[in-house]
Amino acid sequence: ANEFTVLVAPNTFVGANLDGYTKRGVLIGPAFSYERDDGDEWTKSRFSGGYIHDNGETGFDLNGDPINKDRGFIEWRHNQHWDDAFTLNAVVSLWSDSEVMRDFRPGYFDNNQKPDNWAEASWDVGTFQFSAFTRFRPNDFQVIRQRIPELRMDLMPSSENN
Repeated sequence: ANEFTVLVAPNTFVGANLDGYTKRGVLIGPAFSYERDDGDEWTKSRFSGGYIHDNGETGFDLNGDPINKDRGFIEWRHNQHWDDAFTLNAVVSLWSDSEVMRDFRPGYFDNNQKPDNWAEASWDVGTFQFSAFTRFRPNDFQVIRQRIPELRMDLMPSSENN
């Protein structure tokens, strides 16, 4: 996996994925990362994508369906925290087929063979925590438990000093 990025602004890298395969073709796509840490406020965000018209033998996906020659992926991870009270986390893995990462990002695939896609926001107010969570299925090759957005309010335990 060849990812090239350059610093374009403080803490911001922009670039591309560019891989050449003798039997399959050229994989190309965008790459982006941003990381900032100001004590109580921090952000880590990373985006990577790739597309290839696969000239090799693509085979079949995990459901036994033939894999299309046009293949690609998008991977986005985002973690953000503001003022010791608000947190936003998201994981998005859009894959054209169940085997695209195995074929073009095997090191990543070894630890992530069944991508999970979700987003969560939480806000801490005193002893209360308000949160919203959702899990979604953008990949049609896998069966996962989808969840409608879940809204919660939790009262955190506290001890009183006497």
